[in-house]
Parts: sequence; C-alpha cells; structure tokens
Amino acid sequence: MFLKANTTSNIVTSRFLTPLYPDTTSSCVRWYMYVENQAILHVRTYAYGTLNPTILYTHIGSNGKQWKLAQTTVRSGAPYHVAFEGVLNNTVDILDSIAIDDVSIESGACDAVGTCDFENGLCGYQNLPADFNWKRTSYNIEIISAPITDHTTNTRAGFYLFMDRLQSSGRKARIESELIPNDIRCVSFYYYIDGTQGAQLNVYVRDPRSDTYKQLWSTDQAHGKYWVQQEISVLRNMTVNGTSVFTVVYEAVSGQRTGGMKKKEDDFNEISCFLFGNL
Repeated sequence: MFLKANTTSNIVTSRFLTPLYPDTTSSCVRWYMYVENQAILHVRTYAYGTLNPTILYTHIGSNGKQWKLAQTTVRSGAPYHVAFEGVLNNTVDILDSIAIDDVSIESGACDAVGTCDFENGLCGYQNLPADFNWKRTSYNIEIISAPITDHTTNTRAGFYLFMDRLQSSGRKARIESELIPNDIRCVSFYYYIDGTQGAQLNVYVRDPRSDTYKQLWSTDQAHGKYWVQQEISVLRNMTVNGTSVFTVVYEAVSGQRTGGMKKKEDDFNEISCFLFGNL
C-alpha cells in the first residue's frame, strides 16, 4: 500500500483497514514500512464501525531509505480491523509518502522491541550495505574457532550471528535493529571473540533519517572460548540529533585469520537490559 499526495498545498490524511480479525486477548501485528520526509503513521483498531481513540503505534518522519519492521500488540474484546492512518504534512514544498507491506498477525503479545535470540531467524534485524553480511549459523565443524554451543540454548543446535573469518583484514559487516524509542536506556548482548588478531566489534546508535552514527562501545580484545555479556547504557545525549527513535548497529571488522567473532543476544529476549526511563 502506498500513500503520496500530488501537491504540497494541503495536508493529506488517509486510512486503510486490514481484513476483520477475531477478538483477542493479545495478538502481535507486524508490518514493514517506508516513510519519507515528515509523514506520520498511526496504527489503531477499528471495531463495530468505530475507530478506537487509543493509538497503539505512531511513527513520525523518515525512517531512512529502507524498509523497516514495526510491530504492536493488539487487545480487543470484539472482532476488529487494524487501521493504518497516514498523515502527509508536505512541508517546505516536499511531498511526503508512506508505504506499507507484508502485514501479518500472530497470536500472543509481541516480543520486546529490539529483542532476538536468532533461533528462528533475524527477527527485526537487517544487514546494512557493507563489505559483507553477518551470517546466522549454528555450530559447524568446518567453521574454525566457532563456539561449540550458542548462549541461548547452550547446545550445538542453537543459532547466533557469525563474522566470516575468511574475509580480508579491515572489511566490515553491519547489522541493524528495528526502530527503538529513545526512552530505552540500555543494550545488553553476549559476544565471543577467540584468537582473532586485529578484529573489532563496534556498537553504534544510528539516526535513520540522517544516516548519522554515534559509537557506544568497541572492543578488539580476544578473551577465549566463552561467551561474554556486555551491557551498554544509552544516555539521552548519546542519541542522534534529538530523534525520537534510533536503531542499534553492530559492526564487525575483520582481522587476521587466526580466529572468529560471533554475536549472540542472551536468553532473556536477547537485548535484555533495554530499560525505560532516565539512567
């Protein structure tokens, strides 16, 4: 679905509804969106011919030149539609636009924002354009220096993200979280670096509107054959350009070919210390 005005002279609003879903105590609605300029997207429910005044989700302004996953939990005591409402402000003579794709709904509440254990895919994470991609994998004897077990399941069958050690030195891989509200104040993950000389793991916050990065944390220290937990405070002045949302970017930089680098969020919905409020 695509919404775009043909003139900047007026503010444009529009709404589309999903098919009717049965009543639910808790369901997770997910979609991909591509928002440009100063457009606003609201998501709410529509039941018995009435629009619910409670807005479940709002996104304001560009999310960068990319599709981004978004999600919200719906609770409704009656059969309902999900309503996607677009507002095109069309300021400074620039046409806003909103695109929505791949809407899905599943029983049960959504996972906490930004969380993933990589057991069933990448969740809301996306590889960014770089020299190569992070690879989702489980233990493989052909992968030199790979962890024997992941952190979440503590088995050889468990999955994690892996940086290919066969890359030449200095090449980068970047993977990015879904959009995260800026009242989240902590990021936690587990990582594994074993014997890789000169490799780095860097963590950034990114403003998707301006493609601006700020580094939160970095390490180039190998530590042996075990997973290490890292928690990072995200203070308000660390977010970029006063944006209301940001993403977290994990960057691997390849070193000399003597080991490997892996990243695995923990068993508590992955980025486990996402905290709300001021720290």
